[in-house]
Amino acid sequence: NDALLLKLEGFYKDYDYLSIDTGSYPEETYQNGGEGQSKGIEVMAHKISGSNYEGWLTYTYSETKRKDIEGWYTPEFDMTHMVNLYGDFKVGESKHLITAVKYSTGTLYTPVLSTQTNANTGMLEYVEGDRLSDRLADYFRIDLWYQWESVNLVLPIPFLPLSKTKVWGVFPAWNLKGSSRVGVYN
Repeated sequence: NDALLLKLEGFYKDYDYLSIDTGSYPEETYQNGGEGQSKGIEVMAHKISGSNYEGWLTYTYSETKRKDIEGWYTPEFDMTHMVNLYGDFKVGESKHLITAVKYSTGTLYTPVLSTQTNANTGMLEYVEGDRLSDRLADYFRIDLWYQWESVNLVLPIPFLPLSKTKVWGVFPAWNLKGSSRVGVYN
């Protein structure tokens, strides 16, 4: 309808000729023999207009795979789940409370299971787990702003005769067109 948009999208893409390292440590030899694919769905609800609020919410589920000389794997940049929310709520005449929320699956990494000292060289050696088999903590961020119409510019130099309007009778000030916003985020 005129005020609400619901959307469902699917996506799929194959990748050919990806650059992969075919050498062995420490030599690096690159060839265009890699493959890959990504697929998923995205659902979106968008409140286009309203007297008290507007905003949108999206959820994306995706799978990303790559193939190199070791076989198929999930790369470190894969984000299986993603949620984005934006809301603008009217809380008074020309005043708004605005929020943005972002959540995504944590980044993949290869865990270090243990360390040991090589008896011959004295070097520290790492025993790693399976390639990209663990994830960092999920990412979560929330932003919250309060916005109002008007911009008050205050020059923090006392007693300058640049403006007839003064803050506390000391600092020159001007009221400009536009809006001001103050906010916090984690």
